[in-house]
Amino acid sequence: MNDAAAAIDFYKRAFGATELARHHTPDGKRIMHAALSLNGGMLMLNDDFPEYHGVKASTPRRFRRLLQQVFEVGRVPTKGISRFHQ
Repeated sequence: MNDAAAAIDFYKRAFGATELARHHTPDGKRIMHAALSLNGGMLMLNDDFPEYHGVKASTPRRFRRLLQQVFEVGRVPTKGISRFHQ
């Protein structure tokens, strides 16, 4: 992920996620670890660190997925879309 901070902001605005933790690199430029509470589950993410595996993130951005178990199917997509467009 190239911009974990932007992703965190998106999940908070779109889905009402709560930020539980955010740990930056010593220079403060990247996020080493972040944890969000999202609809009773936990989402963990971080910025890309190509220096540890020699290349950028191996999964192209368009193939990333966030999956969650949903009990009120009719409400969740609308809630996320309406919060994102405010």
